Amino acid sequence: MHPFIETDPSDDAAALRARLDRDGYLFLRGLAPRQRLLRLRRDVLALCREAGWIEKDAGELDATWSGAGPFTEGESSYMQLYQRVLHLDSFKELPEDTAYTSLMEKIIGGPVLVHRRKIGRITFPNNVEQATGAHQDFFYIRGTPQTYTAWTPVGDCPVALSHPGYQAGATVRPETT
Repeated sequence: MHPFIETDPSDDAAALRARLDRDGYLFLRGLAPRQRLLRLRRDVLALCREAGWIEKDAGELDATWSGAGPFTEGESSYMQLYQRVLHLDSFKELPEDTAYTSLMEKIIGGPVLVHRRKIGRITFPNNVEQATGAHQDFFYIRGTPQTYTAWTPVGDCPVALSHPGYQAGATVRPETT
């Protein structure tokens, strides 16, 4: 997989549409509203900590894997926690933020309808076989071919953590700048 090409969200609408048509994606570093993202991270990590998936003594924004799992979609313990994530206000509200909707209105040249189905992914270290690979969401989400998906990590993902040689047990901390 090649590195993503970064896009400047302040580019004009025609340039954004051309890039999207050419590459099939827009990589927008720093677009997400930081405080909302940190609130969501805090809320999700609290649930993971409560379930025993991450160390209890880590900071509220830190995640050090406890060694539990890895659990995957369909397993009872995973689905119980995942259902709680889906009902978090911080999870449901993030896609509605004007940072996303204003940019999409600019790109499509009209009003945006945020899809009611929101999906989260929780992954475990060294669990490559269950990681979500690159895919096209239309089959899963339905809607129309004009449906766009925004993928937003709720914490920084250093290249070292996405590399197959990554060793489990590292702490994941969001940048504080």
